[in-house]
Amino acid sequence: MTRQVSEHQLPPLETQRDATRAILCSFARKGLETMQCTYCSATGTHPTRLPRGWKRSHDNQPICAKCWGERYVLRAVTIPVVGPVDGTWKELRDDLRDAWADATALSN
Repeated sequence: MTRQVSEHQLPPLETQRDATRAILCSFARKGLETMQCTYCSATGTHPTRLPRGWKRSHDNQPICAKCWGERYVLRAVTIPVVGPVDGTWKELRDDLRDAWADATALSN
């Protein structure tokens, strides 16, 4: 069911700051927590988790996606392998798959 809201029921929003303040007030009325980025004034709600694209720093502080992208760069390291020293390629692939799964589990 859609509820109609007339224009005279809503306060006029003069600036983006007023719109943000109105959204945060509505979150507070609904009992949702708000968080603020450690580096800028970006805010988000987190009823159970971080907003999309947000991360936590090493000291558990929230960082918005824009600030994270300005401060950190994703790098990849490729190491060529001539061949396994002991064993076969299949054994090496299986060991690497297990190591990758363990590293992913530990990072999460």
